[in-house]
Amino acid sequence: MKIAIISDTHFGDPVSTLTEKIEEDYQVGPKYPQLRDALGEGLDYLVMLGDIFDFSIASYEDAYAAGQVFFKQLLKDKITKKIIYVPGNHDADFWHTVEHQVNILMRIENGQPPRPFRWSVPGVIDFNARTNAGRELHLPEVGRTGGKYGGLFLDKIAPGLTFTFAYPNLYFKIGEEIILLTHGQYLEPYWSLLSEWLLKIAGKDLKIGDSLDLKEMVSLNFPANQLACSGIGQAGKLTDLIRDLQREIKDNDYSRLQRYLDRLVYELDSKTDYPWYKFCYEWVTDALFSEIASSLMDAVKDTKATRFDDKFVNDPEVQDRFNTYIKSSLVEISHLADAHDILLGIPTRMIFGHTHEPIGWNDPESPRTNFGGNVIRWHNTGGWLTKKDNGEEKFVGAEIFLCDEKNGMRSVRVE
Repeated sequence: MKIAIISDTHFGDPVSTLTEKIEEDYQVGPKYPQLRDALGEGLDYLVMLGDIFDFSIASYEDAYAAGQVFFKQLLKDKITKKIIYVPGNHDADFWHTVEHQVNILMRIENGQPPRPFRWSVPGVIDFNARTNAGRELHLPEVGRTGGKYGGLFLDKIAPGLTFTFAYPNLYFKIGEEIILLTHGQYLEPYWSLLSEWLLKIAGKDLKIGDSLDLKEMVSLNFPANQLACSGIGQAGKLTDLIRDLQREIKDNDYSRLQRYLDRLVYELDSKTDYPWYKFCYEWVTDALFSEIASSLMDAVKDTKATRFDDKFVNDPEVQDRFNTYIKSSLVEISHLADAHDILLGIPTRMIFGHTHEPIGWNDPESPRTNFGGNVIRWHNTGGWLTKKDNGEEKFVGAEIFLCDEKNGMRSVRVE
């Protein structure tokens, strides 16, 4: 069994280095040869930990066209025939699409009533199993043997390549290591905002029991998450405008944002004109609108981008959110033991993406979190985008994780 793990390819983003658009057509990008050489041929699975397609920054057409070029090249280079896809925040819409296709569309097409979304479908690979069949991907919530949450729409992107979805977690068991693989978006405030605040506001009325499990975490955050993933990315001309605004803000250029906020204050003020003898109301509303705009600008300036943030993993709030996420994952792990006799236990390591800051398998300075007396080490797949550094586009680096029974887990840096 040979497996490789990557993430954050961001197909459709103009600064992706694995594909590039030349005039109107996509082709493989400048970093693809290094990825190809690191992966080698004949992988049993290529695990892709999210943000593979970028629906929040690119149209479906562009994202799909870029991805198709990449996946066809994978087949041509005989790298693999099987993809395990764990969506992230920029391609969460794929998970929503899978849920719709499996639980609603296909069932109606077959004359059956729709059923509730599964929300979470954990995948498990046990490298310690005695047989090759036992070491294959197992989706116990879908089927005990060879269960597959796939064979769906994405298989058509490159005929001969199959996609199986797990979400939001994939678990590896190899030697004494229990490895949790996930994209990492639920470690960020926005993506876990609704579940955190609904628990504070609605409390027991949510009827979720003593511990929030992953199904509940995914479902509670679904409305805001879908908006962020594709609601903005597929908004036509608004998408282009927001993309330009995002890039300006990342470069500390707030002139356009200030212009928009000034116009917002003007429009709000024009809707609240009072007679002259109620001038005090006019003064109060004018001051209020100006304060709101000022607060919004301050909030934007104070917001730290998760991407390329090498301090992200050590942020106390992120550590707290990580503990919450592990607790939710342990509810799932406990269920796997009770319902399917799959014994995992507390993860010893986590491999995630999202931040684009690579952390290798043998990195002596990899972050460590103490969870109930157990140490969990963090590792990161990096990413395949460039970022602006002193006005120039710079490739930060990606970490390719490789795993097989003989050599265990290791990683290779691409810079």
